[in-house]
Amino acid sequence: MAGFVGCIEGIRTHFVRRQNAQSAVSTICIVQTRRTAHETHWMGCLPRRRRRSFIIHFTWYTLEFSEYFLCIRSRYTKRSQKRCEAFLAGDTTSLSSDIKVPVFQLYLRNGGDKEYDTIKKYYYNAPDNAERKHVLNSLGCIPSPDLKKKTMEWTSFSNDVKLQDFFYAMGSVSRSDPVGRNVAWTYFKENHLRLKQKLENGSPHLSDAIIVMCAGSFVSTERVTEVSDFFKENAYPKNTRKISQMIESMKTNAQLYIKLQNHTDELKMLLTA
Repeated sequence: MAGFVGCIEGIRTHFVRRQNAQSAVSTICIVQTRRTAHETHWMGCLPRRRRRSFIIHFTWYTLEFSEYFLCIRSRYTKRSQKRCEAFLAGDTTSLSSDIKVPVFQLYLRNGGDKEYDTIKKYYYNAPDNAERKHVLNSLGCIPSPDLKKKTMEWTSFSNDVKLQDFFYAMGSVSRSDPVGRNVAWTYFKENHLRLKQKLENGSPHLSDAIIVMCAGSFVSTERVTEVSDFFKENAYPKNTRKISQMIESMKTNAQLYIKLQNHTDELKMLLTA
């Protein structure tokens, strides 16, 4: 899915009119969603509450592509912010658990230091670990690169986040946007020895998760080569299989990205016919 999202980001830069970009993205999103549901029966197996969370994520991402939908996007954002602020003020009925992550993420995407500190404060006041995970899965969506990096450092080496949970915040950074992907990868390269030492007595699955979160979202051939070369120079014997699978997946996504770039003219003609 991360590769699919990266491909969509590449497509929109090749359309002359942003309305066409919106049409292209919407069409591809629908096709991909239907394909996923058909092949894995995923949407049919999800409880209704889980589907609501998916729809919030997907709707925001689709609306984000076009100024034509600016009005709809603005109303959508305002409603989410209003409910988030009510929840953080103490009205626990304003947000059900299935939509907290996407609503927190929208709140952060349109915020700065104040919103970041407010969500982070909720982490310390949360009644249970499930609620704390909602925060970890959201913090990386803050637009500021400095706050994204701050999130990486906080979740990695503070004593406030459990060992088995700290990769969630890394994922929220790397999957937030292209800037987040670069922040997460750069941070991992600069601190991989510290992270390896932190996890030396932990399960290899934790290292797998961190590697995939920080390095597995790229779709360009240059980045795939960079990631591959890094792991050739820096051995992770316990994670060899996962790294191999990750790189193979990125190569596939990079090939798809190139094909989509080569066929944007045909897509434009089809969508404007």
